[in-house]
Amino acid sequence: MRKSCKVLLIVAGVLIGIGAIFCAMGFAFGGGNFMSDINRNYNQMSATFDEVEVIDVFAGSSNVVIKESAAKDTKITYSVSEDFSFDVNKTGKKLSVEFKDYRKWFEFIRFIGAGKCEVIIEVPDNTLDSLEVKTSSGSIEAKTLNSLVTKLTATSGSIEAGGNVGEMTISCSSGSIKVVEGTRGESLDAKGTSGSLWISGDFKKELKAKITSGRITLKDVSAEKTTLENTSGSINAENVKAATVDTASSSGSISFYDVISSGDMYVRSTSGSVKLDRVDAQNYELKSVSGSIRATILTPKIYDLRTTSGSTSAPFSDSDSKGLLTARATSGSIRIELAQ
Repeated sequence: MRKSCKVLLIVAGVLIGIGAIFCAMGFAFGGGNFMSDINRNYNQMSATFDEVEVIDVFAGSSNVVIKESAAKDTKITYSVSEDFSFDVNKTGKKLSVEFKDYRKWFEFIRFIGAGKCEVIIEVPDNTLDSLEVKTSSGSIEAKTLNSLVTKLTATSGSIEAGGNVGEMTISCSSGSIKVVEGTRGESLDAKGTSGSLWISGDFKKELKAKITSGRITLKDVSAEKTTLENTSGSINAENVKAATVDTASSSGSISFYDVISSGDMYVRSTSGSVKLDRVDAQNYELKSVSGSIRATILTPKIYDLRTTSGSTSAPFSDSDSKGLLTARATSGSIRIELAQ
């Protein structure tokens, strides 16, 4: 056996031994019961506050539910145990909720969780100035919001939101984001690292959706400007209306159906096909480095199509048209048709 292999085996053995020692220490410190966290006692707490206009929540690993209430005061319900609790206080018109974790380092070794408990906040039907919710490992559900400014952040967990959201920012590192049907707001900025984005609603200003690895889906959306960006994954949009549509995918297909822009439409794909069905815009700029471009448009344009490797086809250019459709492909064909 080679000397290098022996060294690697020795190092691996040492690391395994250290790991076993740490696990044993956690087992001993924790009372010798790996299942002790299952038998923990959880006590439910609740509190009511009047005249709340700002809510700021950090819930740790707990799930958070924000829902509308017919009551005139704001109510919060949560759980506590010997491992964790929540600091809940109101200063002026701001309600603050902060997760507190009392576990020792050896309890983390034993994989004792603080529990997937739930924080429920019931809010009266009046507009909040601001709502901010953060979780480290928990989901957020807030489908009946009424807030001027909304910020929802989950490190590892799903987010589902909607209502009157004002200026809304959503961020999720690992998990899905869903903005439900009927949502209304000023603007939306949704970002994900790994997961999916599903968005519906009416926004007076800009809608931005960006994901590193996953799928972006828009359905029944209106906005002044729509910007979609995906590094690895598909982009799908249906029944979208905006003054400007700007879409880019590095590795993945782009598919539009019934997407209408009163101004310009930009669609760019580095590696993946572009398929546009029953779309309309004043001007188009379509690009694909590796993949075909297929577009069925509602109104005639002046066409400028070029591909390095592949065929091109389009109707005759309409000299009376004030709009231009430009399409470029490096490796792939281009076909433009007028909808019947």
